[in-house]
Amino acid sequence: MQEKAERNEHYVKFSDEITKGKNIRVKGDEVQKGDLVIPRGTILTPGVVGFLATMGIESCSVYDKPVISILSTGDECQSSNTELRYGQIFESNSIMLQKALEEYGFKVKLRTHSADTYEDTKSKVIHLLNTSDVLIVTGGISVGDHDYVGRCIRDIGVKELIYKIKQKPGKPFYFGRQQNKIVLALPGNPASSLTCLYQYGIPAIKLLAGTNSKDIFPQEVKMILNHNHTKKGDRPEFLRSFYHPTKSLVDILTKQRSSMLHSYALANCLVFLKEGRYEIKAGSEISGYLI
Repeated sequence: MQEKAERNEHYVKFSDEITKGKNIRVKGDEVQKGDLVIPRGTILTPGVVGFLATMGIESCSVYDKPVISILSTGDECQSSNTELRYGQIFESNSIMLQKALEEYGFKVKLRTHSADTYEDTKSKVIHLLNTSDVLIVTGGISVGDHDYVGRCIRDIGVKELIYKIKQKPGKPFYFGRQQNKIVLALPGNPASSLTCLYQYGIPAIKLLAGTNSKDIFPQEVKMILNHNHTKKGDRPEFLRSFYHPTKSLVDILTKQRSSMLHSYALANCLVFLKEGRYEIKAGSEISGYLI
């Protein structure tokens, strides 16, 4: 190391002890012939790309990213450039879900909306499934008089794998498959919809994109609750929360109704609480998932 050497015209003098092989990069020290350098299913992070480049590898085979489409439902849901009439709201789920997918490197090919009729819902579902690998539907999957999504996807031959999950929010979650394509039907309430996408939808899409199964789920972190909390419902809950990583403290936010998004706008994690009704004291260790 030159910074530890004194040099003139006649000699080089080192301040450190000189030992054989010191400061030498040995051939094959990092990887050797026959080694598996990058396992199948590894995400191409900057480190992976740089490592491949050190071996002169400029390209490699990858999985295609799945083609994703989003269908929102509900006659009450209107675009943002519409003047709302009584009983109408601005449609927010589809753009919200698109942005969540983009955070994980996935692109949405098409976002569209269907009227609350069987015919229009079925027509849109068939078209999007024919042109996509993943169809995400938001709303219309519960038991209301105008919830046609479940009936439509059954009628066109989608195989139901999951319907309804014991959790809050997001109970009426649906997961189905048609050959090599998947259908995710998310609840219409926006907080429920985004929670189910984070916990189930994105892991499924990651797996479809070739990600190793051990890397598909949200990162679980142990956190210290910053205040007392009363869990009132029986079902397990995902609660929008704010995590302070430097102190490992977490605050469960207010306004947790499934129809409300303001708490999601402030949240950076979802605290998970097991089923049952109980009190949690400040200073208790709980689990959360970073978002």
